[in-house]
Amino acid sequence: MRALVVIICGIFFFSGCRDRFSGEAGGETAEVFELKVVRRFSAQSELTLPVESGDLLIFADMNGSVSALGADWKPRWNIKIADGKRRFTAGGALAGDMVCLASLEGTVYAFDTLYGSVIWRSDRDAVFEHRPLYGSVGDRAMLWLLSASDGVIHAFDATDGELLFESEPTNRSDGGAVVWKNVIAYGNCDGAAHFFNAADGSRLASVAVGDTDQMAGTPLVGEEGMLFIGTRSGKLAVIDLQRMKLITTLEISQAEAFVEPVKAFDGCVAMGTDEGDLLLCSLVGSTLEILRRVNTEAPVERLAFHDDILYVLSGGDLVAYNRDLEKLALLNVADRTGGVMVTSQGLIVIRASNTLIGIEGGWR
Repeated sequence: MRALVVIICGIFFFSGCRDRFSGEAGGETAEVFELKVVRRFSAQSELTLPVESGDLLIFADMNGSVSALGADWKPRWNIKIADGKRRFTAGGALAGDMVCLASLEGTVYAFDTLYGSVIWRSDRDAVFEHRPLYGSVGDRAMLWLLSASDGVIHAFDATDGELLFESEPTNRSDGGAVVWKNVIAYGNCDGAAHFFNAADGSRLASVAVGDTDQMAGTPLVGEEGMLFIGTRSGKLAVIDLQRMKLITTLEISQAEAFVEPVKAFDGCVAMGTDEGDLLLCSLVGSTLEILRRVNTEAPVERLAFHDDILYVLSGGDLVAYNRDLEKLALLNVADRTGGVMVTSQGLIVIRASNTLIGIEGGWR
């Protein structure tokens, strides 16, 4: 099956992309892809990347406030956490009609998405640097959070905040976790990827990648349960989640490779490096192959993929690429950026310190 995916990728990639045209009276005019800033919202402190709930964008900040913007990007509600001592650095997880957020101080909150009222909270001895994971095990809706200080997974009943389990500690875990089927997976500072049962928190396996392959990025679950994660020694590692076995590693950088990979064109994996390289990779049997590689001229910071366009944050610029990694458009957005997402309506949202920037991308 993986070989078939690669063959399909190859057909698309090596046949190239056709130019786009629009019919005009008297001839045809080539279409141009454009990026345009259409929304902007600023606050007094650093913001998290928002989570989308209907026509709302919900986010928090380092001063302990949680806010929602409407489709017009005007504030719908704002809640200041009463003690004022909760700092949020990660976005939320949508859980039905609630949005769940977790603070660096270890407090987890569930807010009503329409009005911002607190539905439940839980205080843990933990450091939460990444957004919660939301899913279900059987009929139970669950929320999982990874503590950066010790690698402990804290699991809650998403409806009422009841603590269901704490997993055993591993090591410092600066990257985020992913959930796939009934498995929670993450890599950490001991150079291994760790796998836990999502239902009860029992450890399933630990897979060593290498003594110099500490992991501080969030992994990607690709085709057929393959986990892709970058390492400190500049490798991209592939681990089979079903067999919990290291499949291969590929050196892609002379520096750290902590960019979060994303699924891109035809199931291929996009990855970036500190040297500014942007790569498209695919797994062929047990070999990770690079299908395309270009240099963006600045460190690759974040990636997002939507509607057959790969968006790259690099050196303060948002750059759009097609499947041949040809540059379609470039827009300078900010000197300091901290995340990118694309809404269900196709709006590109960038977090730039204390500002959210909304950008439209499309063919003109």
